Amino acid sequence: MVKQIILLIAALVLITYGKGVTHLPQDQHLYWSFPDEMSVKFELYVPLSFTEEYEWTGFGLKEVSKISSMKDADITMIYLNDDRIEDCWSSMNARPDPDIEVEGFDSLTEKSVNVVDDYKVYTWIKMMNTGDEKDMVLSQGAQAGIIWAYGAVNSEGKPKKHKGTDRGYHEITLSEDFNDGEIVSLI
Repeated sequence: MVKQIILLIAALVLITYGKGVTHLPQDQHLYWSFPDEMSVKFELYVPLSFTEEYEWTGFGLKEVSKISSMKDADITMIYLNDDRIEDCWSSMNARPDPDIEVEGFDSLTEKSVNVVDDYKVYTWIKMMNTGDEKDMVLSQGAQAGIIWAYGAVNSEGKPKKHKGTDRGYHEITLSEDFNDGEIVSLI
């Protein structure tokens, strides 16, 4: 509980520095900011202890009215064993495909990973409108649906299906003053 209070205070402080935030289950936190009018910078904080049970984590953005499924979601996959950040598309409620394998392109730039305290921080920048039909067009101040999931990988290093309790969704506003203010619960 103390850790959650500290993270909430940290999130409130970060808002004054121009970062939106949503708190996800398993102590994950997704921050975003707008380095310029054309792009959005994402930072996903994943606890180091998370990798003891999970090998991938991912989140997707889509229209609010369609957030209850993975179908047609613009997904970012994070592979925790090799710190890979991958731009993906989900055409159905199944494992998402890398954009480059479905006639799209990898529109994530400046990918990096750092360790900050007890977290791995995955960072990347995405253009608000990439021109890739496999990417959602983003707009500062707009409502968006966010979906998330996490799980293990198979022997080929591809994501296995997540457990029913290891996923969820809710609405966010892509603004630098957004803070959902609470740790969200699982579905």
